Amino acid sequence: MQPKDLGKNIRELRVAKKLTQQEFAELLIVAPQTISKWERGVSYPDVFYLQKMSKILDVSILEFLEDDEKHDEADYYIAIDGGGTKTEFVLFKEDGEVASRALYGTSNPNLCGMKTTLSILQKGIDNLLSLKKTPKRIFAGIAGAASGNHKETIRLFLKRTYPLCKINIDSDIKNIIGLAHENGKCITAIMGTGAVVYGWNGTDLKRVGGWGYLFGDKGSGFDIGREVLIAAYAYGDGLAPSSEMSRLVEERLGGPVSDYTSEFYSKGQSYIASFCPIAFEAMAAGDKLAEEIIKNNAAQFANKINHMYRLGEYGNRVIISGGLAMHNETLIELVKEELDKGIIVEIPTYPPIFGAMRSCLELGGADVDYDAFEAKFVESYNQK
Repeated sequence: MQPKDLGKNIRELRVAKKLTQQEFAELLIVAPQTISKWERGVSYPDVFYLQKMSKILDVSILEFLEDDEKHDEADYYIAIDGGGTKTEFVLFKEDGEVASRALYGTSNPNLCGMKTTLSILQKGIDNLLSLKKTPKRIFAGIAGAASGNHKETIRLFLKRTYPLCKINIDSDIKNIIGLAHENGKCITAIMGTGAVVYGWNGTDLKRVGGWGYLFGDKGSGFDIGREVLIAAYAYGDGLAPSSEMSRLVEERLGGPVSDYTSEFYSKGQSYIASFCPIAFEAMAAGDKLAEEIIKNNAAQFANKINHMYRLGEYGNRVIISGGLAMHNETLIELVKEELDKGIIVEIPTYPPIFGAMRSCLELGGADVDYDAFEAKFVESYNQK
């Protein structure tokens, strides 16, 4: 029997008994971390603890020692899409079938700090591992991972925590590239809490924008939300007339915007980005300032795409993704109006986690049949 099978069997038998790691540790009189190490194959219990576990779980010791052939023989993988607002985890098979999912908050280290990033990643992965065996590979496409040495810090942490897995860490842009039906050259544009444009020539990435909220992030939920609040402050200070935006901001907050200044600073970028929808609601009601804010953001974001296209190295396909783009047809149409002729825009049908799953397999050398993989994903994703 392979050592990893022992850890997996302990985990599956514990879960079948509906015991948490904490509860199981208390019954065995060991630390919860010890249970985690046993189940991840970092260390292994001696015969004394195997005997105690067999009594607690009401199984024979042989149940712990049976090899993997009695279980699902499929290889499992974990794909992670880490954005500015949420982080999605998926455990899946090579054919695209989703076995389980988990959802947590942002894992962008530039927004939440590296300590929180690592904690979120471990929680999400452990959530998936409580249900299935150790995966063959973990791929995480995380916003902010390309900054500094973040990518290597995350990789080393996960390698120490899950030593039996192959680990790959990259920017979340690889998740978007994976959404393209056809491999090859493309321009990818993310419009979410942040906004960034990349060119992919099949080998290398070139980046335009996306340097964070301090340095201009036009086309992002944060920047639009920030301008909504600036307009509300201007009204509160008596520097601008009342507008639909300022009314909607006060309605949401329950009072003057100035009463909530400390809250904006303490809750950060994602909270400010949550005010972005007010601009679109106000524009629909005829607010000219809201319309100006949205059109300006669309034009400046389109300018980044045009610049990448004019370089001539990345083709004419543009994949636009991200939470803001996926849920706002008005913004997409305004961006399209500003794009050079010849640019073809693709709006992905599926969330970025689908692209992360494809990237996870392709990093291992797998030749993914897109249509078959897509069919399995569609069949299983929303069931989990």
